[in-house]
Amino acid sequence: MATDARRWTLRPAVADDAPALQELFAVVFGHDRGAEHHSWKFDRNPAGPPVVVVAQDGARIVGQYALWPMRLAIGTDLILGAQSLDTMTHPDYRGQGMFTALARECMDLATQRGIEVLFGFPNEASYPAFVGRLDWDHTGDVRQYSRMLKPSLHPRTPAWAGALSDAAARWLPRGGRTDVPVSGNPAPAELSRLAAARHDRQTCAVDRSPEYLAWRLGSGSGQHYEWVVVGPPEDPHAVAVWGKDPFSTRARLVELEGRTADALASAVALTTQNALQQGRSELLAFAQRPDLRAVLRRAGFVPRGGLPLIVRKQTGRLMRGNVHRHSAWSVFGSDLDTY
Repeated sequence: MATDARRWTLRPAVADDAPALQELFAVVFGHDRGAEHHSWKFDRNPAGPPVVVVAQDGARIVGQYALWPMRLAIGTDLILGAQSLDTMTHPDYRGQGMFTALARECMDLATQRGIEVLFGFPNEASYPAFVGRLDWDHTGDVRQYSRMLKPSLHPRTPAWAGALSDAAARWLPRGGRTDVPVSGNPAPAELSRLAAARHDRQTCAVDRSPEYLAWRLGSGSGQHYEWVVVGPPEDPHAVAVWGKDPFSTRARLVELEGRTADALASAVALTTQNALQQGRSELLAFAQRPDLRAVLRRAGFVPRGGLPLIVRKQTGRLMRGNVHRHSAWSVFGSDLDTY
């Protein structure tokens, strides 16, 4: 039942709010992400605790705005930034200005914490408020790519078309060789080195330190990540990481780094092979990486929509990278919190 008058107040979240926030998440998003995922996301982040503001009506938590801290490499500057995520307003309290009130309070707290740049990938419902009322800049859209694996497993594929669509998918290109030395052991330090070698003086990106990658790609996410390390494990030619969507048959390519186009193509081909063998219907990639367009296209990926990248600079300090220039951003997979 909707409430007609504003009875709620704002305050910073505390640790004891976790059960109530998990309950609110299930109401707003339609599924329970579990205590382990909540703890991984909000308690173990190596960049520090989140900045979270909640709306409370009596003893009931009815809204949340959260900023997820992470180190950003803005050109040659390493700064503290944060991603906007898990915005929640209980259905009974919508239309009362709660989202913008929560966001303003949270952004003020973020400034006090020394967070200098905010970024996010809003949905259609929240986008107008971010850009129209909260002074975020829409730099451009980050494209999502799809590579069908076994369409018959996809819920939108009619039963009569399953066998035919699976046969068509088998003719899609793999893009690279799979008869190469490969291991599946996690290699965060090696992945970090490959990412650092690609970063240049103008790029804006999440800083992929070994500590960050070990946490971000850890088991607490619930995505069941698997690694594909092409070449010698101690000095690989390419590394890919992919995960399994726990709520569908889709797989997601969340990390991809390599020295050459051929090594990258092999990593993608092996990922495609592994995901297919494990009964995944589709492999998705979320990418703002010019160096990967040809690699993904060569492996049978096609563009399929995308999300807006929005940013907000919290400081007047001059930085060596321009966060408002879309082409300066390097974005891939795990930069989106749902991947």
